[in-house]
Amino acid sequence: NEWVYFDKHEYTFDNNSFQTQDIKHQWNTTSNSWEFTEKNEFTYNLNGDLSLNMYYEWNSTTGDWENYSKMEYYYDTNLNLILTYSYYWNSNVNDWEKDLKDEFTYDTSNNLIKEIFSFGSDSLWYLVYKYEYAYDDNNNQTSKSKSEWDLMYNFWWGMYKYEFSFDANNVLATKIMSYAEYLTEDWEVYSKNVYGYDANNNLTSDIFYLFDYNTTNDWEISAKNEYRYDVDNNQTVDSYYDWDNDINTWVLQNRCYYNINNTILTIAENNTDTILIYPNPVRNTLNLKGLPDKAKVSIYNTEGKLLLEGIERSFSVGQLTKGIYVVRILSTNNISSYKFIKN
Repeated sequence: NEWVYFDKHEYTFDNNSFQTQDIKHQWNTTSNSWEFTEKNEFTYNLNGDLSLNMYYEWNSTTGDWENYSKMEYYYDTNLNLILTYSYYWNSNVNDWEKDLKDEFTYDTSNNLIKEIFSFGSDSLWYLVYKYEYAYDDNNNQTSKSKSEWDLMYNFWWGMYKYEFSFDANNVLATKIMSYAEYLTEDWEVYSKNVYGYDANNNLTSDIFYLFDYNTTNDWEISAKNEYRYDVDNNQTVDSYYDWDNDINTWVLQNRCYYNINNTILTIAENNTDTILIYPNPVRNTLNLKGLPDKAKVSIYNTEGKLLLEGIERSFSVGQLTKGIYVVRILSTNNISSYKFIKN
């Protein structure tokens, strides 16, 4: 019942306060001493941009650092990152092997308009994914699309596309998601978000639609979030509703109340139990308290992709990217949904 050593990092910096080294140690409980595990070394160009990241692992048998991987970074005259190479060390041939390559293209306003990802094999680079972006005259991003390279037919085929529109204040007004038909390459709309704001440009509503190809051939309401704020523009309430087609109205599913410290107390309106999700925002470990016995927890991203699942009351989320995520809790007679923010 006491704190024990686990790991530690030692950092080195140059005269410009740029980090040049990060050495990780792990505590050996047998010898009661710190042991090397891994090391990162960083090199910068004359502009202070990272140009090389070498990663090593410690070989306790030889008592020396061994190459593991490296990343190289290249920039244009506007200091935009235009190319990265990653390599891994092949100890069988004692040489670096190609791993991944990322290429970036920018417009005259230095907005990123294209990313191309390739993987390396047998000394060659093979195309994998491509992202393309478009912007309006105010440099608002108006579209983002992802394509995958077809090795058999040698062409890019579309996977999905987002289209964004903005109001007169350059605030996001709508987001439309589409998927591409593989054979025709025609884009078919799938979902739409419509956003509302108050006079202070605080987001007050997010209405989610799905396109109905079978019956109405039109957008159908699916769900929405509503947000409230105090006089200082701090968010105080987040309400989530589903649309019920049978009774033709919104049905409240859960409501989150925020206190002045921006911590979150989540109360499911269809359940008298109080469920606490903390910390929120979260960096590494998300805890859930007050769940029914044997309740199943699922964590999704905002696109509905299942990321984590289990009956635990703590989840490691450090590997997730920054953003908003949804927690779904399934118990014997209830399904409730909550949101948390990953920092």
